[in-house]
Amino acid sequence: MSFLSKNLNLTSGLWPSGDFWPSDVLDIIKKYILSPKIIAVSGVAINIWYSGVLTQKILGHTNTVTVVSLSPNGKYIASGDADGNVKIWDSITGNCELSLKIQTKIKCLAWCPKSTYLASCSGNRVIVWNALEGTMCQSILSDVPNIVDQNDYREYVNEVLSVSWSPDGEQIATSNLDENVHILNFKRGFCEKKFIKFSRTDFSGISLRDKFVYIHRFNCPISWSPNYSKIASSINEGVIHLWDTISGKCSKRLGHINLVCSFAWSPNGTYLASVCYDMSRIFIWNTESGICEKTIDYDESLRKVGWSSDGRHI
Repeated sequence: MSFLSKNLNLTSGLWPSGDFWPSDVLDIIKKYILSPKIIAVSGVAINIWYSGVLTQKILGHTNTVTVVSLSPNGKYIASGDADGNVKIWDSITGNCELSLKIQTKIKCLAWCPKSTYLASCSGNRVIVWNALEGTMCQSILSDVPNIVDQNDYREYVNEVLSVSWSPDGEQIATSNLDENVHILNFKRGFCEKKFIKFSRTDFSGISLRDKFVYIHRFNCPISWSPNYSKIASSINEGVIHLWDTISGKCSKRLGHINLVCSFAWSPNGTYLASVCYDMSRIFIWNTESGICEKTIDYDESLRKVGWSSDGRHI
């Protein structure tokens, strides 16, 4: 396995110094096509870096940008902010093509493989938009709703925290507050199965409100493997669960020493790169054996990780 990168030397584990990594970057997404471009957010701005140099700054949000997502075809950038605004930008010109409004803070955005639909989450529902027309085409309930009691936060028991499309664009996997993985049928608009976590985080003696606040402090990433066979998820703990998409059973547990905040599949689905909160280390896992084959140290805490489209860079 060859680890080469102009941006991150995976052999030495060193990043270039200077302004290449702003201290207040909230999110970073993987490089696209074969060009050394990286998209990141800082405050209300979306920054585009080319070979370590800031070449473009996109402005248009009035509150903190919480997430960005590049379309698979590389043509569009979707961004969401703390006020519930979603904007779709032309990735070359930086022009805003569409503006959408969701009533809650945007926690996640995910493009379908064909770059035609954009999924976001709101409460216990997944909202799917036609990204070319700006129209909502699906509002999918992630699970049977619990008794609603706003004072006790029961409406959030099955809240959707993050989403990931299947490679064929037919299904959406969600990471939920109930700590299970839910599989939604996109076209038919319902939850068709659930992968049950064997052991859950011990919240005994903790109110639903405190659980809600605790979980919302952290990311709960989920990602479908490129070959469809596995789903990776991590909820409130230092473990990544690898789920078999056919049986629905957990096939591997990748243990970390701190809460996992981000992970990403290599393009061929063989490896998974991950980072943890308050740590300056990247872990690279073999997803077949479940073994961590390499760690890369850096001199600052990392928040997000992604692979280049050719699998040679992180």
